[in-house]
Amino acid sequence: MTPEPTDERTPQRYYAPRGTPPRPIMLPVPPSPVSVPARPKAARPPGRLLRMFTHAFFFLIAAHVVTALADQTSAPGYRTVLRFLAPGSYLPLAVALSAALHAQRGIMIILVGLIMIGIWPFTINDLARWLVPVGAGIILGSLLEIVIRESHGEAP
Repeated sequence: MTPEPTDERTPQRYYAPRGTPPRPIMLPVPPSPVSVPARPKAARPPGRLLRMFTHAFFFLIAAHVVTALADQTSAPGYRTVLRFLAPGSYLPLAVALSAALHAQRGIMIILVGLIMIGIWPFTINDLARWLVPVGAGIILGSLLEIVIRESHGEAP
């Protein structure tokens, strides 16, 4: 003989004994979209570092062209400015400019570290002569990035 269910002991209102964890609520699994086709693999754009070093190469060529033009004209001011930016045949300037343009902080840190290792033991004049192109490249790259963003209509 079974006892008759009362309002407190119906299966919908049955409470587990104290100390037992409540059972998790299981939600139904949503149906999988069978009719959606798989997305085709798109061609991957070239890496950021490759693009950055390509731009650095173009900036390096432009610096040498500007130097050649300054040597052909009677412009002592341009030659003086370019002489300050010339250590390493404009390579630190070009790499720093391109790294700042593409927001590659790690490349800038590596560049400064390589310069310091390359000119060790250095005097303060050697350090200034080699780090001025890096600073100028960072400033020019940041300005160029702002100009490019504003020309595309984006906020800086």
